[in-house]
Amino acid sequence: MTIAAIEQLATQVLVAKGDLNKLGHNWYYQFLQRHPELRIRRSRALDQSRKDATDYEILQHWFELFRTILLKYSIIEGDFYNMDEKGCIKGQKDSLKVIIL
Repeated sequence: MTIAAIEQLATQVLVAKGDLNKLGHNWYYQFLQRHPELRIRRSRALDQSRKDATDYEILQHWFELFRTILLKYSIIEGDFYNMDEKGCIKGQKDSLKVIIL
């Protein structure tokens, strides 16, 4: 989650409790001190190949090729797996500070 998303959630909790004071600029440092299992990391911007993968026509072409390979080699649905280990945050172009577990 981004710092901004966690700040929004924290603000909602405070408002629900009747506390209308704004959070400080670096409030999340104290939050992280209270939760040592959490860490701050920088998310990486998407490389060009991942940006291209969000293009409808490129995706459509890829799935056509995929179907062709499945048919050509008689590969059944249970014989392929998702091996992607890297996540991304859609709609974010630059690196961001995110909190991870």
